[in-house]
Amino acid sequence: MCEFFSWIEHEGKNYYINNDCLKDGRLEKHLGKYFKNEVIGHGVIDFYFNLKGVGIHKEINNFDSLYMLPKEMVQDLKNMNFTQVVGFIPDVLTDEAKKEYNEIVSKAWEEYNEIVSKARKEYDEIESKAYKEYDEIASKSFWNLFKVPNNRIEIWR
Repeated sequence: MCEFFSWIEHEGKNYYINNDCLKDGRLEKHLGKYFKNEVIGHGVIDFYFNLKGVGIHKEINNFDSLYMLPKEMVQDLKNMNFTQVVGFIPDVLTDEAKKEYNEIVSKAWEEYNEIVSKARKEYDEIESKAYKEYDEIASKSFWNLFKVPNNRIEIWR
């Protein structure tokens, strides 16, 4: 998987996926359930722009400096043109904003864990009931067949 930001440089132009690339729905259809994890990758960039494997693959995940990013990507980030492509980049926030972000995310994580915990408990109960039913059927079936000597291999008759 590529890092955010990823882009392909070819013949003086930088190709990357932003919100504008998602408008026709082609990428979501192409990636299906893998959309969220793969939409920023070089393979997707190549597919979307039909680059046929040409160009230099580039990526960064350090946002302490903007000098490594193409200017148009910096501008797209500032213009909120990556909101549908990447969920969050806390490194670009001030310490105060990061603190607020972390508080909000922490509460969301607690809610997530509560929901998942309830769902797992419910799933475990359903699975236990289903397995008990399966085990009863399998056991009964085996013993019904085994009680007939002709159903057993030679040494068990």
